[in-house]
Amino acid sequence: MVPTQFSYIRNTFGDYRGRLWLLALVLVLGLSSIPDRALAQRLSAATEKTSLGGWSGVSFDSPGGPLLGGVRNREFFIVGIRYGRMLAESRRFALEYVLDVIPIAIITKNPTEEDILALAPAIYQHPESILDSPLGRNVYGAGVAPIGLQVHVGRHDFVSLFGGASAGFLYFSENVPVPNARKFNFTVDAGAGITVMARFGVGLLLGYKFHHLSNASTAKTNPGLNANLFYVGFTRRGAAGAPSS
Repeated sequence: MVPTQFSYIRNTFGDYRGRLWLLALVLVLGLSSIPDRALAQRLSAATEKTSLGGWSGVSFDSPGGPLLGGVRNREFFIVGIRYGRMLAESRRFALEYVLDVIPIAIITKNPTEEDILALAPAIYQHPESILDSPLGRNVYGAGVAPIGLQVHVGRHDFVSLFGGASAGFLYFSENVPVPNARKFNFTVDAGAGITVMARFGVGLLLGYKFHHLSNASTAKTNPGLNANLFYVGFTRRGAAGAPSS
């Protein structure tokens, strides 16, 4: 009888031990899946609030004037890669932080010192003529605009409006916009436009911005360069939300 009772206890304990191991395994797997689901939800929410895109703009003339800049007869081309993240949003409005990386910017008719010497007689009689110099060559630059905000209106419509401003810097291969200025220049811009939503969460952009470039009086001269930029681009958001523009 003793061996039989011992076998019964051993078998019974073995059954419960197996069940305990199975229960422990289920609990471990269940608990381990909770952080994964929470992490996935956090990543999904973060994706919904961010966007990536690109844009390209051109200004065929540089308006001069005493307020912000006096350099004229220049063309300005620029390409941007944009990152956006929603800061606040409602059904009709949204506020977005934007950052632009500028891989290339081009200023045309940028005069060299040789060009200035060639125009010396005219510049001596009319010093302002350096601002209208027809001579010069293309100068290339790159930079970033890390400070930017945009407001979106009608963000769930097929066509929505946006407006905003940004600030940053550009570094060029030569001094711009005149030889005794600087390669490093600060930039500010402000503008508005429209976003036309296409398929798969892609938005097509069409906009205008007033763009100002200046060395902020850190060089001998600081004539500045203004540009009326018209640009087109696209934006892609990870999920539903207001398009970056």
